[in-house]
Amino acid sequence: MTSPEAVSSPPVKPMTSSEAVSSPPVKSMTSSEAVSSPPVKRMKLPEAVSSPPVKPMKSPEAVSSPPVKRMKLPEAVSSPPVKSMTSPEAVSSPPVKPMKSPEAISSPPVKPLLDEPRLTATIDTGYEYGLYSVSCLSDEHFWTCGENEIMKLLNLQGKLLTSIQTESGDRPQDIAVTRNGDLVYAEDDIKTVSLMKNEQIQTVITLQGWTPINVCSTASDDLLVSMNSDDYKQCKVVRYSDFTET
Repeated sequence: MTSPEAVSSPPVKPMTSSEAVSSPPVKSMTSSEAVSSPPVKRMKLPEAVSSPPVKPMKSPEAVSSPPVKRMKLPEAVSSPPVKSMTSPEAVSSPPVKPMKSPEAISSPPVKPLLDEPRLTATIDTGYEYGLYSVSCLSDEHFWTCGENEIMKLLNLQGKLLTSIQTESGDRPQDIAVTRNGDLVYAEDDIKTVSLMKNEQIQTVITLQGWTPINVCSTASDDLLVSMNSDDYKQCKVVRYSDFTET
């Protein structure tokens, strides 16, 4: 290749800055002419927001209220006078029934025991094979039971006054008379204790797993029932108050 001097090229004519780019002259604008916008109207604060006038509150002295009537305590609260009550009046409750005890129950005077037994009467009870139990109703009358299902009320003269039969038809195991004069008897075959009151018989105690053997009435009119377990390995005495075990 040849050197740069060997290449023939037209001479470059330098241009002035005004000749290089032909453009219209730029008009210088002021800041107010650059952006055209409507003039902003400046309003005073009372004209900018229209609100109803605020009504000043009245002070406590300015509020009109009816005068307060001051009353004395008896006039302010009308109530009946408080009656001073004693303890029984303060709480109305049914009277408490005291529990029965041998001392609280009126019982006939106890006759002194004789040093030697005295025979007062010999009575034929009518049982052929044996007399099992006797319970006194009074000094002149007594209940008996024997080998059959019949229980007899006799007097000292041996007169039969009345007789009853067990409901089961079995002989009673034992008999007793309550303080009210009612007859009580136990039946081991059906494990019950029954009461005859006003010639009506009702079952009052029914046992399970135990057999009644003897029965007696206490001074407090409770019942004591001795019993054996069905396997004959245990025995006990149970007190019944109003025919409920206690």
